[in-house]
Amino acid sequence: MTDGPALAPAQRRAEESIDPDWRISDVLDRYPALLETLAGLYPGFNRLRNPVLRALRAPRISVAQAARVAGMGPAELCRALNAAAGLPEDAARDAPEERAVAPTSPTPPPTGMALALELDVSGLPPPEPMVKILEALETLAPGGALHVRHSRVPIYLYPRLDAMGYTHETREVGAERVELTIRKPGAAAR
Repeated sequence: MTDGPALAPAQRRAEESIDPDWRISDVLDRYPALLETLAGLYPGFNRLRNPVLRALRAPRISVAQAARVAGMGPAELCRALNAAAGLPEDAARDAPEERAVAPTSPTPPPTGMALALELDVSGLPPPEPMVKILEALETLAPGGALHVRHSRVPIYLYPRLDAMGYTHETREVGAERVELTIRKPGAAAR
């Protein structure tokens, strides 16, 4: 930072290292080449190559959330992004280290796959909840579970889940509040 007048948040970002609070859209707007870094860290980030999906998803996802989806800690993802962009690691060093939900088996799931994920699609307009749920299911290991918070019963999702062999449970827990647990077919990773 300089000793001059206070900088607007967008101007400050130009001088700061990437931290867990940054939105993925901010990262890619400022450093477009980091799309390759993200895709190399987690194959699911290849979807960000599609400009329409990037425009819809990247503004809603923080670096910390992206790290959890990729099964890594926010500080670990910040370090990788800052290193690839040639930025200092200040934010990554100070960020609390978190990890995705730990697998219940002694052996981790296959690379790029999770045994348990949580997703909140409450309040999103159709078809976004179904799209986000189906995308998240792709990242589950066999036997894994996706826990979803939704604002309505997703009646159009059930036939898709049944056709793909997923099991699902739905609980209505309040007005405009539904919780789903969706399990991927197959045994848990061993």
